[in-house]
Amino acid sequence: MTRLVLAVLALAVALAPGAAVAQAPPVKLGLLLPYTGVLSVCLGFTLQVVAQRHTRPADSAIVLSSETVFTAAFGAVFMGDRMGAAGLAGCALILACILVVQLQPIVWRWFADARARAA
Repeated sequence: MTRLVLAVLALAVALAPGAAVAQAPPVKLGLLLPYTGVLSVCLGFTLQVVAQRHTRPADSAIVLSSETVFTAAFGAVFMGDRMGAAGLAGCALILACILVVQLQPIVWRWFADARARAA
């Protein structure tokens, strides 16, 4: 029920006078709404849920947390978007956190082995 209410509210905002979608030609609007509704939401979310079943929780969390980095990269490649310093710093911070999370167990194991050899 919550998703239905949010979908109706999002449609109302998109079709409000002055909104970019409201200014689109009717033919484009007829193609735009089904595309975003069916492909982006239904298909994308379904594939995400199915893929999460077959991956480890840590790997799944890393991929989902790096979604914004992928979005920025694909936006730059396909749409010519450019990020400012704050956007680049945010991407660098996300990637650094992903590396820390992945490398932490390896580093701790290395230190534990080094202590065991020293003792």
